[in-house]
Amino acid sequence: MQTALALFIHALRMVFRNPAGTLRATWPGLVFLFLGSIGVLWSAATSEFDTSTFEPAGPVNWPAVSLMLVGYLLGSAITAIFWHRYVLLDDPHTPGPSLSAGMVLSYLWRVIKIALVTILCLIPAIIVVLAFTTTSDQFTPFQSALSILLNWLGTYLLYRFALGLPGVCIGDDIGITDSFRHTKLLAIPLLWLTALSGVLTAIITWVGQLVPAPAQFGLLLDTGLFFIQALIGASILTALYGHLVQNRALPGIPAKAL
Repeated sequence: MQTALALFIHALRMVFRNPAGTLRATWPGLVFLFLGSIGVLWSAATSEFDTSTFEPAGPVNWPAVSLMLVGYLLGSAITAIFWHRYVLLDDPHTPGPSLSAGMVLSYLWRVIKIALVTILCLIPAIIVVLAFTTTSDQFTPFQSALSILLNWLGTYLLYRFALGLPGVCIGDDIGITDSFRHTKLLAIPLLWLTALSGVLTAIITWVGQLVPAPAQFGLLLDTGLFFIQALIGASILTALYGHLVQNRALPGIPAKAL
């Protein structure tokens, strides 16, 4: 638990100790996320949806939907890439000129591979959850607990598999198997770290739902909160990579302690 808490606090401190520096390092990702939000507003204004099922009830504005998907996808990836490089290369300036389309595509391809491997590993758990799922619109407490457990397990596996994401941003090729081997030393602390990150995500989501706002402002708020969540997720992976691969010490946890 001590190691998990040290990693978690370190990841948060890196993001929030210098907000201006964090924003300077990652603002291009935020721009793409806001483009995705514009796509959402554009789609909502020009497409018809059944409000009870959220299924198309008329023509769909596919350019708007495409802008939304591309904006959110590239925004998430670019935010993470810039953050990984900003921290791991010890660069006090925005590493924008070093970013290339090839790096972004390589990052996205790794994300897809990691997601597929994670889903394959979760198939037995998914089958169990589906076996207890009813056709009712309301989840029972037991079903909700199973879903939370499945989400927790999936996030844990992502942390175990995903050291290659920070690595590819600084020219280090770490495969899924190598990542799993590197994180073996933190197999138990990562269970706690996953729980801590899940609680924080739930709090951020709750804050977004708590603030009353018009639809347009609410979407901008949600985009900002999503940006913060993406940064925190990237920062956790960055802290793991720095500690396990670059042998960096954490506050209160010497590098050689593991």
